[in-house]
Order: sequence, then C-alpha cells, then structure tokens
Amino acid sequence: MNVFVSQYAHQRSFTNCYDRWMKRRSALLCLKITRAAHEI
Repeated sequence: MNVFVSQYAHQRSFTNCYDRWMKRRSALLCLKITRAAHEI
C-alpha cells in the first residue's frame, strides 16, 4: 500500500510541477527535479 501511495504522491507532485512549468517548456527538467526530490 505504501508503494501505491508513494506513486500517487509522485504523480501529483509531477502534475503540479508540470502545470507550473509547461509554459516554459521545462517539463523534462521538472521531471528530473521531481524524481530527485522523491529519491532523497
């Protein structure tokens, strides 16, 4: 269950970040930042 919650939280944070940076076309950078944040 923890894995599911973790994946859901990751998806939420990525979606929020993507929405914020989409106009700057930084989705790839955003994905890297999101992944890094969840690896810590």
